[in-house]
Amino acid sequence: MAAEKKVLTIGSVTYVMRHAPASTALRAAATLANGLAPLINGYRRASGGDASKVMLGVAEALSDPGLAANVEALCNAFSPYTQVIWRDEKGEERSRDLGGERGIFDEHFAGRIDALMTWLRTAVEYDLGGFLAEAKAKLAAMRPPSASEAGSKSESPPAAAKTG
Repeated sequence: MAAEKKVLTIGSVTYVMRHAPASTALRAAATLANGLAPLINGYRRASGGDASKVMLGVAEALSDPGLAANVEALCNAFSPYTQVIWRDEKGEERSRDLGGERGIFDEHFAGRIDALMTWLRTAVEYDLGGFLAEAKAKLAAMRPPSASEAGSKSESPPAAAKTG
């Protein structure tokens, strides 16, 4: 069975991603859940509207001491399954594995945190997208309706029967 690949181009660099093995994806899903916990906890604890809840959730996620370790763990999980392709100064195509022994991860993304975060988001979506979509759907189904949603779904009482 030929594995499908995801191709991402950022500037003049192309990233060809292969799916990580299931055991790696499982560890990545757990790491992602640990990283999202402060965001969710902050959102749940905040009072006020959605904007203030999101702000507190983001603030808690960014101030979490484990954030860097979780992001690094996700990068380490997915980088061995990405090939980087670029053209050198002579215009010749070059490629290397982003992770592993021959990896160029630190060298490649030095000074390019925006490209790193774009690659990481794509890698997470590529490997965990189905799982995340299913989890989101299940959470949405469990969420109680908001006051405005509940009011629009209520039915008026049936009219009293007339006698007479």
